[in-house]
Amino acid sequence: MEETINEHWDYFNRREDLLNIEKNEYHWKKLYSKEEYLGLLSTFSLQMSMESNKREKFFKEIESIIEDMNNQVLKLYKTVLLFATKKSGIRN
Repeated sequence: MEETINEHWDYFNRREDLLNIEKNEYHWKKLYSKEEYLGLLSTFSLQMSMESNKREKFFKEIESIIEDMNNQVLKLYKTVLLFATKKSGIRN
């Protein structure tokens, strides 16, 4: 993820039509119940593309791990915003 952020940052800084380039990072966390987290996992393409027997085994193993963790999963997130002001009179 850091590599992608840095690539975008470099791209913004190479552009001559941008001013006041800024990067804001926000760190946040969310506590999921077992049901919420399994529901979240079920929306991911990788898990949905698994063969059904492998997917079922995967979800059962994840469910067991979550049960060992007091039926909760704490997920840490990082949101990065890159923004700039476009110089007036310059077309891209």
